[in-house]
Amino acid sequence: MVLFTLQNTETVPISFLFWEFRISRALMILMIFVVGVLVGISSNYLKRR
Repeated sequence: MVLFTLQNTETVPISFLFWEFRISRALMILMIFVVGVLVGISSNYLKRR
């Protein structure tokens, strides 16, 4: 994980609706991963109800 973070330190622009900001690529990938996990958990929870 440390090696991955060190290799992806450059910042990338993110544009979402009216906002635009810059974050590191490693942080962006981590945020996308967390959102995907949360969507998967919630869809599994709703499927079991």
